[in-house]
This record gives sequence, structure tokens and C-alpha cells, in this order.
Amino acid sequence: MKLIAYLILILWFGIKTIVVQQNYVIVVILCQAIVFLILHTYFQERADKLRFLEKQTLVEETEALREIMEQTTEAIVVWGMDEGVLYKNSNKFEW
Repeated sequence: MKLIAYLILILWFGIKTIVVQQNYVIVVILCQAIVFLILHTYFQERADKLRFLEKQTLVEETEALREIMEQTTEAIVVWGMDEGVLYKNSNKFEW
């Protein structure tokens, strides 16, 4: 969409200038501008997608680590051989 908007503006002003001034050097500059905008838009979109994928991977890894930490620290019980339960950080499970 951005590329189409750029092309419309460049072609509109380029054709207007060519018709008014009859200078064909402007055609070369117009073609260079079109190629530049096409390449710029392509590489910008590609970089944005890569950045999004990196962020998404980090979010997924963080969630996985958070889930692992939650599962491992859910309930801790310290049990003495003679004393029984010495420490319990959760009443979620009955030991």
C-alpha cells in the first residue's frame, strides 16, 4: 500500500513536470526515484518483519521460562525424618 502511494505521487508529479518542461532528463531521475522507493520499501518491510519475529520469539521464550519457574516453585516442602513437615510454602497440596 505504501509503495502504491509513493508511485502515484511520483508518477503524478513526474508526468506533470515532463509535460510542462519537455525535459527528458527528468524521466531518468523519475525512474531512479521509483527504483529507490521500491527497494527502500522492500527492505524496510523486511526489517520490520524480522524485528517482529525476533520479538515474538523472545516473548515465547519468556513465557516458557516463566511457566517452568512456576511449575518448579509451585510448592516446596522440607520434610524431616523425625520431625515431619518443617517448612511448606503452599497449602495447595496436602502432603
